[in-house]
Amino acid sequence: MKYNEQESFPNTSIVEAICEFHFTSNDLTQSDWDGRWYGRLHSKLGENYEMEPKTSKGLIVQTSSHGKSTLKENLVPLKQMLYRHKTIDKLIQLAPWLLTINEIGNYPSWKVFLDHNEYAWKSLTPFIELIEIKSIGLRYINRIQKPETGSQDVRDVGALVGYYIEAGDGGLLK
Repeated sequence: MKYNEQESFPNTSIVEAICEFHFTSNDLTQSDWDGRWYGRLHSKLGENYEMEPKTSKGLIVQTSSHGKSTLKENLVPLKQMLYRHKTIDKLIQLAPWLLTINEIGNYPSWKVFLDHNEYAWKSLTPFIELIEIKSIGLRYINRIQKPETGSQDVRDVGALVGYYIEAGDGGLLK
């Protein structure tokens, strides 16, 4: 199977790969987040990505001096924007001082995932002056589940891994 001309593994155990860039700017404080950056990032990413604001419902409880409480429910914006790729299982998320890149579904390869991360970062950096990375987090979500019955020796997990990963010419570690 080919994915952007890179080798892909049909039996990969990785369900999702996530990379998080925690960043800052020397010119700005944490509270100086500019909401216009969401639209600017979308412009840089291009027409292959759809922009989707992330909101949630909030609940406001007000108590009066007479002991009566009132409840009010409304949408509270969560300063976060999702950018979904239109044809491939890729997702980019932007929140104040956090850029998250997700590869969802069939993990293509490290090279493809790295290229996606680089594309997202290079799309963000032109409009934030003196941007610097504070930390980078990389996580893989695995489809292999721990057995639920009793404790099992960690060495037994190797048998499960072999079931999910094509052992052929190098497997995932190529």
